[in-house]
Amino acid sequence: MLATSALLLCSCSNQPSTCATDTGEESVRTLDDLSSAQLRLFLKGLAGDWRANTAQNRGEPAPPVQQPIPKDALIINLPTPSDITAGTMPLAQAVKQRRSHREYSTATLTSEE
Repeated sequence: MLATSALLLCSCSNQPSTCATDTGEESVRTLDDLSSAQLRLFLKGLAGDWRANTAQNRGEPAPPVQQPIPKDALIINLPTPSDITAGTMPLAQAVKQRRSHREYSTATLTSEE
């Protein structure tokens, strides 16, 4: 496994970089070459704990799942799904019966296309 300091040097971009391993060997690595365990080690090894100062860690209550409705808001009753039609057909039936009408060719595209 690469040392945390080596990950810091070669993981600042996804471009190939030369990195030293714990044994002093060098190898060309990109972020795509690293395992999730190595990436996790890199993130945990950053100076300072950037995850510590969150509202949840400070014990603050979670925000409401839904914002309260303002008292002066105009409330509009929406139609039920069964009341919506696409022409003479109920919308749910139209969605259920829809089919794609695409046609594909076996011919290859030209450079201009």
